[in-house]
Amino acid sequence: MGEEVCPGIKKGGVLNIVHRTLEVKCKADAIPEEFIVDLSAGEIGDSFDAFAIKLPDGVKLTAHEDFTVATIVTPQEEVKEEVSAAQAAAAAPAADAAAPAAAPAEEKKEEKK
Repeated sequence: MGEEVCPGIKKGGVLNIVHRTLEVKCKADAIPEEFIVDLSAGEIGDSFDAFAIKLPDGVKLTAHEDFTVATIVTPQEEVKEEVSAAQAAAAAPAADAAAPAAAPAEEKKEEKK
């Protein structure tokens, strides 16, 4: 619920559903047809936990610990671009440091001839 007004999704974030099913304890005639998570205030990086789901009366989660059911994440392409840029930036100083170390070895080879 609230996906159409969710600030994180409006900014380009993607809804990542972590758990598509939930195990609950209730009477057979009270099994919910759906579970609703309110996304209306979600930002990129936010997560939505099982205990935040409003369950009908008489329905309880069987899990004893809280777990994430959904997150709003940065689109994969943007993440890959950021990682590639960071890797390139990290590799540049390493390449510069390796270049001077290689130069003396080449000089020694020339001296032996």
